[in-house]
Amino acid sequence: MSSTRECAYCGSKENLTKEHVIPDCINKRNPDQEISYFSRKNKIFGSDLTIKDVCEKCNNDYLSTLDQYICDLHDKYFSSYVETDEQIIFKYDYDLLLRSLLKILYNSSRVNKTRFKSLQKLKKYILHGENRPTHIKLYLKLITPYKLKFGELIKAPPEFKKTGKLPPEFTRVTTLSADIEKIDMPTVAFNSYYFMLAIPQKNITAQEQKEAISNLENLTDSPKQLLSKSDSLKTKGSSWDIAKVFKAQGLNSMKALLEYNARN
Repeated sequence: MSSTRECAYCGSKENLTKEHVIPDCINKRNPDQEISYFSRKNKIFGSDLTIKDVCEKCNNDYLSTLDQYICDLHDKYFSSYVETDEQIIFKYDYDLLLRSLLKILYNSSRVNKTRFKSLQKLKKYILHGENRPTHIKLYLKLITPYKLKFGELIKAPPEFKKTGKLPPEFTRVTTLSADIEKIDMPTVAFNSYYFMLAIPQKNITAQEQKEAISNLENLTDSPKQLLSKSDSLKTKGSSWDIAKVFKAQGLNSMKALLEYNARN
C-alpha cells in the first residue's frame, strides 16, 4: 500500500525524511537549549519539533544550504546575547536570510496548522529562490536580557543566579507584535535576534498596507527593516528585554521557563 504523504516542497512520495522545524544544526549548537514553548498550555518541553514530509532530494540538495546559512549566522551573531544600547552591525544575504526564515515558518505552519496556505505559495522561492515575494517586509529587533528581581532570583537555577539576569535564550517561532492591523507578524527568534516578517493579510489594499507598515515603523523602539538592496544593518540592543516580550504576548512563559530550568 503506497503512502498518502508527499513532500511539502516538490510533491514526491519517495524517501520522505524527518525535517526539524528549527534547523538541527542550531539545536546541536545549543544542547542545553533544546526546548519548545507551547503557549496554549503555557508549558516548556525538553525537545525540538520535527515533521516527516520532506523528500531526501529537497532536504539534502536545496534546504540544507539554508540550514547551513542560518548556522553560520548563529556562529557569528546569534550565539552572543545583546545588551541594551549595544551597537551591532549585522551583515546578511537578503535572499538566503528570507528563504531560511520562511522555511522555518513553513515548517512550523505544517506542525501547528497556522498560515499554511499563504506560506505554501512561497515554497518555490524557499527551495530555489525563484520570484522573491516583494509583498513581505523583513525586520530585526534585538531583545536583551532581563534583570531578575529578588523573588525571582530565589527560584532561579544557578546559572541565572550567577549573572542575575534571564537571557533571551529561546530559539523559536512566535509573534512579537500582534497589534498591527491587517498585517501578520510571525517572528523567528534566535536568542537576542528576533526576525519579524510583515506579511499582508488577504484582501488588504495597498493604502492599508502602507498605513499598517508606517504604524509599525513609528512604534517606540521599533524594529529595523532589513532591505533587499543592502547587505548590512547597523542597529543596537533595544529597551525590550525578554520579560517585555513575554508580557507583550500575554504569556506567563518566564515563570514556565524558570520552573523548567529548576527541574532539570
